[in-house]
Amino acid sequence: TTKIFPTSRMVSSLMNMPVQPNKAIVGRNAFAHSSGIHQDGVLKNVQTYEIIDPKDVGVDDNSIVLTARSAGLRCGVGSSAPRQNVEFHLDICGIREYMDCCLCMEDVKVGKPDPDIYLRCCAALGLSPAECIVFEDASAGIQAGKAAGCKVVAISSFNSPEMLKKTTEADLVVRDFTECSLEVLEALVGKD
Repeated sequence: TTKIFPTSRMVSSLMNMPVQPNKAIVGRNAFAHSSGIHQDGVLKNVQTYEIIDPKDVGVDDNSIVLTARSAGLRCGVGSSAPRQNVEFHLDICGIREYMDCCLCMEDVKVGKPDPDIYLRCCAALGLSPAECIVFEDASAGIQAGKAAGCKVVAISSFNSPEMLKKTTEADLVVRDFTECSLEVLEALVGKD
């Protein structure tokens, strides 16, 4: 069984099909813990949250992931979607309680690429646009974030990273959120 993880990576590479980060056992986050209660449980007794040892499937070890909230960063949502949809997804992901603000299509007169939603998010967070990072997977959202004066991280959900680098003015292009360490984000906004 120690070949499961490396075999999955090999097949992924050969087929040019990325493994979903949250896929059980073989995903990049399978043995990564970012929730405070999970981190506490793993530190006290790893078997509380891991029913198998990562080494048994070829993963070097588990990891504790510091998230934006555990680092004391403020978080908000600025979406072009209806509030009902946004809140549904935040609830499904179990993260609504971590958002300091949530602005949706009902909160602005003009949608993205107009920067209004991001300017309002910055104001609601009590931060200047230069202190904020927008995470976007849509071209109109990337344009809106840049027009607001924020740094923008483009997530390649729908488009390849290469295409986003060529066709947008994003400050950083990543495949998923796991490529955004706190150090990378702080460097993006010029904090040491």
